[in-house]
Amino acid sequence: FTRGIKFPSIRLLPAAISFGIFGVVLNYLGFYLSLRELPVAAAIVIVYSHPVLVVILARIFLREPIGGSEILGLAAALLGVFLVSGGYKLDWTSFPWRGVALALLTSVSLAVYSVLGKKLVVRVSPWELLFWALCVGTPVLHGVNLAAGGGIPAIPPLGWALIICLGLFSTLASYGLFLVALRYMRAGHASLAAVAEPVLAAVWAALFLGEGLESPQIIGAVLVLGASVMVLLRRLRHSIQGC
Repeated sequence: FTRGIKFPSIRLLPAAISFGIFGVVLNYLGFYLSLRELPVAAAIVIVYSHPVLVVILARIFLREPIGGSEILGLAAALLGVFLVSGGYKLDWTSFPWRGVALALLTSVSLAVYSVLGKKLVVRVSPWELLFWALCVGTPVLHGVNLAAGGGIPAIPPLGWALIICLGLFSTLASYGLFLVALRYMRAGHASLAAVAEPVLAAVWAALFLGEGLESPQIIGAVLVLGASVMVLLRRLRHSIQGC
């Protein structure tokens, strides 16, 4: 992972710092603080609206086209996330504005992460980029924790083992592989494919935690997976045509 890691050039340094701020600091702060104000389902629906922002920003800054398939995929993905997360059960008029704002901040940070990441991975290794993002974000988050009166919690060894697993798989592997995907896909398409995450979480909860899925949630899962498959098949078709 760290083999060949070099300090980014002065020209890329502002972008690398911005990437760490948006990709790590605002993302984690926005999401976890929003969970103190909102139900998990509401936070997920708002956060996973970020593909809309990605498509718009990618059109402006990356000149990625917006066609009928992108609009259809976005509509299917957003409706699917709303259904699979149980958003139809919520009273959306009762949520505090602060929680909604924090969830929207997370959505914006993910969108900037995707678009800025797409611009940077053509010049920097995805893993090198993630390395510097974490180098920027980790001390900032630790400083925020200390400023809020927090410290290193007293957690048993098993708890630390679980935290390490979360760091390796949920952060290092997932964020790194997403950046690798950005080398081969449009930012808008990659963000649409990544929306499958809450669907897979619901499936895992049903399989291993015994949490049942209602009919609207199953329909939502089909919509999200359909949008992801449509994007991936389109990418595969373009790759075959380019051979």
